Amino acid sequence: MALRSPEDGVNVFVECKFVEREFGHCSVFTGGDCDGRNPASDLGLCYLRHIGRRYWEVALEHGLMDGPLSSEALCPFAVHYQFFRELLLALKEGGVFVLLSDARSPVFFQDGSQGPRGLMPVVTSLLPEHVRRRVVLVTVQEVLEQIVDAPDRAWVPEFRRKYGLI
Repeated sequence: MALRSPEDGVNVFVECKFVEREFGHCSVFTGGDCDGRNPASDLGLCYLRHIGRRYWEVALEHGLMDGPLSSEALCPFAVHYQFFRELLLALKEGGVFVLLSDARSPVFFQDGSQGPRGLMPVVTSLLPEHVRRRVVLVTVQEVLEQIVDAPDRAWVPEFRRKYGLI
């Protein structure tokens, strides 16, 4: 979902994950046409680039290669395709990337005995700090907290039922 505000220039790009338990894989990698190596040091290694995808150029423009991402052996698109593709869109459009998920799911975020765990801490750890600040995790429970006192609350019970928040 893309929320755009021409008045103040704030663009918010939201990926909702209520059932999926991953960020998807690059179809070229899963199809066996890529060895999965990180092309950060040689963009020519990326087949997606050869078919016109500008992911790596956008990553360079926004400083993603200034962080740990460039030293990873595995291509970040190989196993976290949706996250990086949508983050790059948000960056290109001057926006923020938001992941909306259910707090009851341990997949994307959970407190661990040695700190935060889940896919969001994993993927955000690959980002330089200036990019990490443009990534937000929001839970459906937090959304409910904000809408429970909405002026037109007639739909809130349906929202609760739909997401099992009764």
